[in-house]
Amino acid sequence: MVSLLSTQYEPPVTIDDVMLIIAHLYHCSWTVDMYIRPYNPVLRQFVFGSTSPSVERGLLIDGQGHIMAVYDFPNVRSLAPLPARQWSRVTMTYSGTTLSLYINCVLQGSVEVVNTPNAANERLYLGGDAAVLHQRYEGEMDNIGFWGSSFVPTTGTTTYCNPSAATLQSSNSLAYYKADSGQGITLVDEGGSQHGELLLGTAWVQSTLEECSTCA
Repeated sequence: MVSLLSTQYEPPVTIDDVMLIIAHLYHCSWTVDMYIRPYNPVLRQFVFGSTSPSVERGLLIDGQGHIMAVYDFPNVRSLAPLPARQWSRVTMTYSGTTLSLYINCVLQGSVEVVNTPNAANERLYLGGDAAVLHQRYEGEMDNIGFWGSSFVPTTGTTTYCNPSAATLQSSNSLAYYKADSGQGITLVDEGGSQHGELLLGTAWVQSTLEECSTCA
């Protein structure tokens, strides 16, 4: 297996064809579920974000090692700092009214979203927020899923973590990136056409992540 490596000093992965994802992330219930292995979590950095210059949207490591689910002004912060150079499963989910954050299937907190943000003509970025050049993610990411519904991550399930092609075709997947191709500049959406492009500096590395059938 391989995973994506993003650095603090280089651009992240850009996903151009993301209107389906963007529409759900602003107006519907949704879930973003991924494994990350931050190299230096004491730096403030976006794991993923959009291009909006005025608000923060996505998953952000806050500079003290804690990861935050940010959705314009509401945010949820992890209870403890993330360990450096260890894999953590991070799940950010929105029910239509409530934003929640899970680390390795454990709820970190929830907040009510009073005003639903409006969708804009934006791109999604994995490994950073393109509007803020000094907040690139430094570390690895793998098994990145965007889902068109809110769900609670559970131990032992493979429905949302490393799903089969048949599961993706029959589920509410918006995009799923196993990151197993390990070559070229295309990050393949295993379930559809929301492919990503690796920008200069983002690389493939051999992954130490075991099969993600559990949250351990």
